[in-house]
Amino acid sequence: MDDIVDDVAIDGLSAPVRIGIAGTAGALRFFAVSGSRDVLAEPLFQQEVLGRLIACGRVPTRHGVIEFEAASVLPALPWSLAARDTGSSSNCVSRLVAGAAPLVHTLVHKVYRELAPGNIELDASMRLDQAAPGVLARCLGGYLYRGANGEQLVLGLVTEYVQGEGVYAAMSRDLRALWSGDGHQADPHLLEQLAGWRDFLGRFHDTIERTFGGGAAAPAFDLAAFCADARARLDRLREHLHRDALLGPETISRVARLFDQLESSCFAAGAANDLRASACHGDLHLSHLLVQAEGTQRRLIDFSPLALTKDEARFRASSKLLDWAALERALDYFFLDEAALALSQHTGQDQQLAMQGLIGASAPLVERAGQWRTQVRAALCGPERASAARRRFYFARLLQELEYNYDHQRPYYRCIDFCSLIKQFLHLPKEGTRAYR
Repeated sequence: MDDIVDDVAIDGLSAPVRIGIAGTAGALRFFAVSGSRDVLAEPLFQQEVLGRLIACGRVPTRHGVIEFEAASVLPALPWSLAARDTGSSSNCVSRLVAGAAPLVHTLVHKVYRELAPGNIELDASMRLDQAAPGVLARCLGGYLYRGANGEQLVLGLVTEYVQGEGVYAAMSRDLRALWSGDGHQADPHLLEQLAGWRDFLGRFHDTIERTFGGGAAAPAFDLAAFCADARARLDRLREHLHRDALLGPETISRVARLFDQLESSCFAAGAANDLRASACHGDLHLSHLLVQAEGTQRRLIDFSPLALTKDEARFRASSKLLDWAALERALDYFFLDEAALALSQHTGQDQQLAMQGLIGASAPLVERAGQWRTQVRAALCGPERASAARRRFYFARLLQELEYNYDHQRPYYRCIDFCSLIKQFLHLPKEGTRAYR
């Protein structure tokens, strides 16, 4: 049973609700229950509790207060739940509507199930909206918990709903058309769209650097801590690897050798560092890149930077290269997931088994799309393996995701990680070189 850190009972609704913060083993989570039922994704919380928070502005708890901060003029209450969250990820994301045709406002309500003291998305979104409107989905407001000891935790965020298409959708249409025909190359219009995104993200990084950098010289990126974290993660992954029932003995030995090579070539202690810290988005996925109005407008969502000023200690762990690594890894997941789906449809086997069969192996259908994959990666992220630093960040991201997929028992995505690791290692310098030192 989790320990209750703080809570409050809210009466006067269609049913009583208790909201609060619970903790176990050092982790914190936000909860909303009615009786013994979790109502975080239900209208009782999404409409009634949220409406109470907005109307009151602040709701005292036993040891602190929950406050709603409006970033701009909010549509008039009441709001109704249009699409509820049905997942179980660290965030609960639902869609709300307010008003009546033709003046309908559609909103996104993100509730953080898992809480982190370092979550600054609300403050960062408000500030970037002011400095550069139109880059993000507009932030309307959010609510946070303030404890008596000064602790502050962001609980939820309300933004406009961007009626757009994730960039992955156009990629999926193009790749599936390629696999159903005899082509090898990406559509030029898709490559033009992706190159436009690369330019947009370059300008975005310049914008957040101006907004949050304060004009001072950027500190050095803390590469020593970054590499130490990667080496510690490799130690934990080795323990998982040797118990992994997905992999045969030969593959386990092969991956173990790759782990050793990664440690010595990418994450060695005392690696030379001429990299400066820089502001970053912090959570780039293909689904966070939205296109509106037939591709003429672009918006980002889920802006989650590590720090807002260069004076903060966490800024030394921030780099725009983290964003590019996240995008490269998102392309890995996209391409291999599409490949496993196509193979399962072609062979009639389960998609999980199709993905497992791709580890360290080749398939004609996948190999035929190799040129498409190279073109798409270059258009969106720039030339592959552009620098040793970018590849170091790529592998660190891969290891982070692999550990997450072990911890959350996601075997399908572990297969993607192993496929990517083995594929990318074909391009690494041989042991003994100093390309990463």
